[in-house]
Amino acid sequence: MKLQLINAPLSNCYYGISRSGSYQPLNLIALASFVKKYKPEIEIEILDGDIISQSDILSKIDADVVGISPKILTYENSIAIAQTAKEKGAKVVFGGAHASALYKEILKNREAVDYIVLGDGEDAILNIIEEKPNESINNLSY
Repeated sequence: MKLQLINAPLSNCYYGISRSGSYQPLNLIALASFVKKYKPEIEIEILDGDIISQSDILSKIDADVVGISPKILTYENSIAIAQTAKEKGAKVVFGGAHASALYKEILKNREAVDYIVLGDGEDAILNIIEEKPNESINNLSY
């Protein structure tokens, strides 16, 4: 089982700031650390769009579960990543404030997104990996 957690790069119409790539995606590191604690056998990869390109991210997608934390400025690229992951057979999970605020619209209009985690994602992502029934997973919309 492999989990990829992705911080999408800025969508094409936006420009980065001079500090892009200076800060680690702590939200994804926290999720990875939690999963690793309870499932040490899981292979986990974090792909940070602040330091690698969209095309590099798309070429590296090969996980069973792909988690993406879209933001307003990365939403377009997040959807492209989700579509590629879905085409390659992954379960696609969105999380974070942007996805939580728009979860109904995203699930209705984006077939590539399987789940949206509302609020804290540690338990939800672990339960998705463990293939627990969707209705038993707290904070999960699908």
